[in-house]
Amino acid sequence: MDIGKVEGNSSKNGPKRHFIFMLDESHSMAQSLLKRVLSETKWDRAMKYFLDFCKNSELLEDDLISCVGYSDEAKVHVDSYSPSAAKNIKKWSPMGLSTEFLIGLEQAYGLAEQH
Repeated sequence: MDIGKVEGNSSKNGPKRHFIFMLDESHSMAQSLLKRVLSETKWDRAMKYFLDFCKNSELLEDDLISCVGYSDEAKVHVDSYSPSAAKNIKKWSPMGLSTEFLIGLEQAYGLAEQH
């Protein structure tokens, strides 16, 4: 999957863009994509896409990047990073068992309201 070009307007006079990612950190994300063919897990793939986005040269310096992980609980792993700070984000391990999307969405909504 190619992240592609980030488009939109962002300037000192215009609204900031705030990219908020939500990553499923439930137990099922640790499973292999194709059990006998690939050792890459769903989690590996999700993290790769998120980290690739963070290194995207199309991002503007006043853009913000956040990431909420959710499973049976939610955690803000990245809170309003600038693109230059986001380039240094390292992969983390998934944290939970079940998938409770609503608690992650509530966390993400809170981040959106702040900016």
